Amino acid sequence: PTVLDPIQSDAAGKAERLSFEVPTVLRSEPTLVHPSLTGFCITSTMYLVPRYRWKSGWRSMRNRPTFLVFDLFGVILSSGFESARHKLIRLFARDARTVSHTYTRWENPFDLGQIDSEAFWTGINHDLGTNVNIDTLNNAVLTSYKPVPGSFELVQRYQQAYTLILLSNTRLEWYRYLDQRFRISRYFESVFLSAELRMRKPDPQIYAHVIQSVGAAPNQITFLDDEPENIKTARSFGCNAIQFRSSYEAEVDLYDSLHPTKLNYDSYSLGVLVYTVDGRLWGIPSSDHAEVVPINWNVNGPSTRG
Repeated sequence: PTVLDPIQSDAAGKAERLSFEVPTVLRSEPTLVHPSLTGFCITSTMYLVPRYRWKSGWRSMRNRPTFLVFDLFGVILSSGFESARHKLIRLFARDARTVSHTYTRWENPFDLGQIDSEAFWTGINHDLGTNVNIDTLNNAVLTSYKPVPGSFELVQRYQQAYTLILLSNTRLEWYRYLDQRFRISRYFESVFLSAELRMRKPDPQIYAHVIQSVGAAPNQITFLDDEPENIKTARSFGCNAIQFRSSYEAEVDLYDSLHPTKLNYDSYSLGVLVYTVDGRLWGIPSSDHAEVVPINWNVNGPSTRG
């Protein structure tokens, strides 16, 4: 069943419909769960034990003026140096620690737009006592960038419901190349680059600039970044901030952050739903040691046994 009879909510004091959609409940329809139910709320990947009754769902937040500010490197694309580490070590013929330290030292003025790529590599060559061709070095890094698994799909999904902003510590000429290659800008309403602003994260001034440009209250802005220091600065302005570890964890964290009236659960289990020909719905936990749970449907809502 997709919709059961209306039930009375003690918490809300009014009748609401209990809606279940298998398998896309969290991605499509608001779900209302009564605290007296002992069954499971079904999604495509998990079944959950409800404790409180809350309104939830994607559509209920679509009209809220919420802005998502994405970092670029380490969130959408891989880090340039980390991606090209082995190439650069081979080209410079120096140990990894020395190359990394020198590269990082010259990154700051490059990110701030104070030098161009020629000056960047010239400075690194000078400090390392090398004379590697600049075009070869540029090519080694720029061709090493790769999309972070699942991140472009994440951006595409959230672009449908929220205003997306890009904020990145990056050099303008490299961004133009990457934008042409990956078509990054098409996903974002605005793009803020450190080289253009002459400020870089975690400088509070760049966050103040973005917040003012967006024109929204800080609590309506959520930052996604892989650097803890950047997260700390964003939160100091009263913004929501999520530390990115993977696109899959980020999707869960974003859902929790953007749905303050989300369902509250005592526990949850990852698993697979199986609807058998005899009309029964089974929850099969992902744990090898967990018991298969039959989920029975009735007019009062789902219940479990076993």
